[in-house]
Amino acid sequence: MTADHLHIFLEWGTCVLIVGALGLSWRRNAASQSHDTPEIPEEAILEHAKTQVALLREVNHRVKNNFSSLIGLLQMKRDYARTPEEAGHLKDMEVRLAGLAAVHNMLSLNEWRPIGLGELCRVLIHKTTGLTGIPCTVKIHSEPTDVSLPHSQSHHLTLIINELISNTIRHSRSLNTPMAIEVTITHQDNGITLRFSDNGPGYPVDILDAQASPHGSGLHIIQALTTSSLGGRLTLTHDHGAVACITFPQKPLTAEMSAS
Repeated sequence: MTADHLHIFLEWGTCVLIVGALGLSWRRNAASQSHDTPEIPEEAILEHAKTQVALLREVNHRVKNNFSSLIGLLQMKRDYARTPEEAGHLKDMEVRLAGLAAVHNMLSLNEWRPIGLGELCRVLIHKTTGLTGIPCTVKIHSEPTDVSLPHSQSHHLTLIINELISNTIRHSRSLNTPMAIEVTITHQDNGITLRFSDNGPGYPVDILDAQASPHGSGLHIIQALTTSSLGGRLTLTHDHGAVACITFPQKPLTAEMSAS
């Protein structure tokens, strides 16, 4: 990853942190004012809430513009790529950012309330694969029903799913065959399991034999986010293509609103 690429991801990460912090602050302040400080006049509470809403809306708008600007810069730089490999890397970055932008737009329109994991996968997959020009069949199953997640977990899973999709796209280009992606989400008492599979060549044997420390920056990101951020477990297997199973405990939907 070049310094330019790193700068792009740092810029995006900073924007998301700002939006997330503002969203949490808004909800915490609203909860605090409604329960802990009843002596504050209702007019003052309403005015404060309006200010917070306007500020969050403005930051969301700026983040959306930043995404558009970064994608435009990548497109311009790709036009002057010195090698097909460099152009391919820039295209991958463009596709990843487009997927992240789509999810951010979905979260902001939903006012950062809990969203369905199945819906998050659907938006990400259709947005990113649609930019490649490669036909893709997508199947998403949720058992028993789609499970809603707080936006902090949605953020981590967005990065994980984006990396999995990028891996599928990368290997589908080399095979020159239509893509097929299937996602199965299972919700049980002990947590959530997301199974992401494709019809590509599958993970190499050395990666399957080294589950604890997968090779490649993309798999390192997936592993780190799964274990450290979600407190879960990543398992890579082969079943007529690459299969990644991510199991993690579901965070209570009220945790972010009640956190101090």
